[in-house]
Amino acid sequence: MATTFFVMTHKPFTPPADEAYVPLHVGRALSDDLGYLGDNTGADQISEENPYFGELTGLYWIWKNYEGRENIGTNHYRRFFYDEDNKLLTSQKADELLKTYNLIVSKRATIPQSYRDYYAEAHNIKDLEAVGRSMEKIYPGYYPFFEEVLSGHTVYSGNLMVMSRDLYDDYCTWLFTILFDASSEIDVSGYDLYHARVYGFLSEELLIVWAHAKELKIYEATVGFTEEKAETQELKLAVSELLKEGLVKDAQDLFNNVMALRPDIALPASDISGEIEKLQPILYIITLEHENHMSGFLDVSCELPALYAHYDETYRILQRVSSHSETPDDLGYLASHFFSPAALEVYLAYDPYKQFHAKPLNEPYMREWWQAMSE
Repeated sequence: MATTFFVMTHKPFTPPADEAYVPLHVGRALSDDLGYLGDNTGADQISEENPYFGELTGLYWIWKNYEGRENIGTNHYRRFFYDEDNKLLTSQKADELLKTYNLIVSKRATIPQSYRDYYAEAHNIKDLEAVGRSMEKIYPGYYPFFEEVLSGHTVYSGNLMVMSRDLYDDYCTWLFTILFDASSEIDVSGYDLYHARVYGFLSEELLIVWAHAKELKIYEATVGFTEEKAETQELKLAVSELLKEGLVKDAQDLFNNVMALRPDIALPASDISGEIEKLQPILYIITLEHENHMSGFLDVSCELPALYAHYDETYRILQRVSSHSETPDDLGYLASHFFSPAALEVYLAYDPYKQFHAKPLNEPYMREWWQAMSE
């Protein structure tokens, strides 16, 4: 037995050199041909539903159109399973694992709230409840496991999986029967482009519901990210170009508007470099300095890499100031790099101590220090 890994993608990318990895263009019916195998062939396919189903249109295509009976794996163009040696999971290794386990999934993430509350924070909880009603009606034996998962504190994200072809067909039959039935209660007409991919979001935890109900033996594999989400890269590039032109307000407005529509761009899985997390306070600093005609960050550079480096170095210096361990060189850096009162206020408001694994800034002392420095 072998394993074929289908790599779901909506954009050009560099596939792994391993021939077991087959790019599958999802939503191909609605976009230009990328030159990969597409999900819009065959008599039974849902490629045009990609704006609502995301990578699930690829899962559906495999189920209905791929004739191979080997083990089936699903990955994304930038997310892949890795083995215990931190190497790309090979067909041979997957086959070996499936001799002991029934299913390979991503490692679970622990969340402080229940999954029900976790989903409700980012999406419409009524959609998840509709799925529950469909499951209870069609597959009542699975419903207790659905409630158990919703009350739990773990997340398995990405719709990443490897299993035998027989199990894959069983899972797809179960999954799409439920989702298609629930669709009669789910109204996506008022959703933005991000939230419209509701069925992809709904399905992420259903894999575990199905697996637990069937008492499958699960192996949790490490997931590696090969690149940032395309939308994350595009946002940073657009902001960078606006800053180079001195269009500070436009850069801030663009950032705010995109983040309102696509909050997923800031998630660790999308922003693997952590730069979006830094970009928000940097833009706020630049905006305040610009509005108040202060020298500051843009006098250091208008290039994002240099701004990230300056942001990091400035914060490390402020940490030393807060602990009374600053050096003359530290103070010289702040003076020569146009450190402004607006920047201090933002650092205090957006104290990134968790990102830097540091202690929170001592705000009262920092204000006293700045007042003394300014006199």
